[in-house]
Amino acid sequence: MKRLVLIAALAATACAPRPAPEPVVRTVTVNVPVPVPCDVSVDRNDVDIRPLIQAAGDHLNRVEIVLDALAYTLAQRDAERAALDTCRRANHPPD
Repeated sequence: MKRLVLIAALAATACAPRPAPEPVVRTVTVNVPVPVPCDVSVDRNDVDIRPLIQAAGDHLNRVEIVLDALAYTLAQRDAERAALDTCRRANHPPD
């Protein structure tokens, strides 16, 4: 008789509706890049080398003036490119 009562109690509890599971709450941190306006203001002073070339004494001095002007222009472009790269890196941090 005890077995029958025990089996009936187990059957009744097995058929009873189960309580809803507790919700799982997770906190997730998301990093969103914030765009910063880039103000790249590299001082671009274009030097007019024509008077210097005309005043140069020989061809070697003229070539030296042209090469110096080219190096100056390339240095200005490199400075501007570096400033833009720094601004891009600031706007897009690595993941």
